[in-house]
Amino acid sequence: MTRYFGFRLAQLGGQWLSEDGTEVVFNSPEGVAALQWWVDFYQKDLVVPGSMAEDQNIMTEFLATGQTSCIIDGWWIPESVRGINPGYEVNFTAGPPWTDKTGGYSVASTGLSLVATGQHKEEAWEFMKYMYSDEVSTQFARTVAYVWATKAGLEWLSDTQDPFLKVVPTLLNQDPEHNVLFPVLPEGMKLLDAFKLAFQEALTKKKDPKTALDEAAEVWQEVLDASR
Repeated sequence: MTRYFGFRLAQLGGQWLSEDGTEVVFNSPEGVAALQWWVDFYQKDLVVPGSMAEDQNIMTEFLATGQTSCIIDGWWIPESVRGINPGYEVNFTAGPPWTDKTGGYSVASTGLSLVATGQHKEEAWEFMKYMYSDEVSTQFARTVAYVWATKAGLEWLSDTQDPFLKVVPTLLNQDPEHNVLFPVLPEGMKLLDAFKLAFQEALTKKKDPKTALDEAAEVWQEVLDASR
């Protein structure tokens, strides 16, 4: 839900949080318009019933078993599908980057964390430096066709012919001023659950988009205020 909402939020010129990260702003007019877009889209009967309440793994299985021909997800989908259904003969392509009021996108990447309560911090830190080194991050990106968020890991994308990976530089660079960087948040699951509830209540028309987002934003703001 956050990914789907996020790219529409970016392309309408909105953000999740204020510039200093202290205020929740996804219930702005841009945010309401983004959620309304999804409500309108859902009503067009183009979506597998109930699929927007499913998790990522189930949607990938739908694609890998031919139950749907298109999903909104990341560049890792071809490898995920082949892992679920080896030998599945299907051609993958990505939709071209596009622009609405802006050309921004919702941007996130996989990363590594160092746990504060860990018993081997020095060893863990050495491992993180190794994984983020230019040589390893480039090798990792090439080997498993995955975007590893280092400068070296991104530079090789300029030469790739992978139908998904070759559009990543455009997504990142066509309008970086309006890209939405999904923030690292305290009590992340609580916040995401509140947002997903708002999204679903709007889709099912239990609440209008403005009311649903306002209620989720209230939960987010309480958590952010308490974490300072």
